[in-house]
Amino acid sequence: MKNKLTALCVTFVICAGVFVGSIMPIYPFSQAPVSAQNYARQAMKWLRVTNEFRVSGIAAFTPTTEVLATTFTIPATTASALWLSSATTVTSDTTDAIADGRLDGQILLLKNINASDSIVIKNSANTDLGSGDVTLGATDQIMLVWDGTLWSKLFVADN
Repeated sequence: MKNKLTALCVTFVICAGVFVGSIMPIYPFSQAPVSAQNYARQAMKWLRVTNEFRVSGIAAFTPTTEVLATTFTIPATTASALWLSSATTVTSDTTDAIADGRLDGQILLLKNINASDSIVIKNSANTDLGSGDVTLGATDQIMLVWDGTLWSKLFVADN
């Protein structure tokens, strides 16, 4: 019997900082699945990338804006890029500056979008920021990685 499957389409998506993807069969047009529902079900079978993942185009995180209170804990499970805003200069909680990550190796990009107010992220508060607290002024950014225990600083961009 002739194999009707001509190719395999792999689509990767960034979901809460984790690369996931779907695999779906691509049939010759004349042999397309009878039901669009069957095709959609195939497209929704998610998998985890466990080896190498290469992007030949542009990979981008869609930022979510988070308005911070005076003493705050940054939610780390809502997005991989958070644009932070506040009504005044604010300082993170001294126990948990950033909530636990979802997976080891999760990346988190934080950017202060305030024009004038600073955002202080405490060191040793579920964080390893190196030499001390990090103060994000207007448009400053920090990228961190979750190691299963702490958020470790990868870099700070002082703009």
